[in-house]
Amino acid sequence: MKNVLSVFSGLITAWIVIMLTEYFSHLLFPLPGNVDSMNAEVMREMIVQLPAVAFLLVLLAGILGSFTGGLVAALVADQHKTGMSLIVGLILMTGGILNAVTIPQPLWFSVINLLLYLPSAYLGGRTGLKLKS
Repeated sequence: MKNVLSVFSGLITAWIVIMLTEYFSHLLFPLPGNVDSMNAEVMREMIVQLPAVAFLLVLLAGILGSFTGGLVAALVADQHKTGMSLIVGLILMTGGILNAVTIPQPLWFSVINLLLYLPSAYLGGRTGLKLKS
């Protein structure tokens, strides 16, 4: 039961960190007020116009979220292994895949984004284990 709690705690932490970081990104690069965010074609046109820095902030959100999620999962888990942290990273990566399929984005961004979830969660888990011992 404690391991389930560790994954849940890690996911909640990751979600909060990702949302806060992306909120900051949206403050720096807001969409115009009259944009229909439900129209995929309009969103595709808007996203293509975003500067690379906007995408880097979203990558940073994923890295920070995965790291902190992995850290919390390792701190809460019964085990002295990074398994729960990797589960958090895998769930976040699944969310990243869903985003890549549903939200128009450059291919370079999708590839890099998906490659960063597991290593970031693993490093967070390793850090959590060091703090635990």
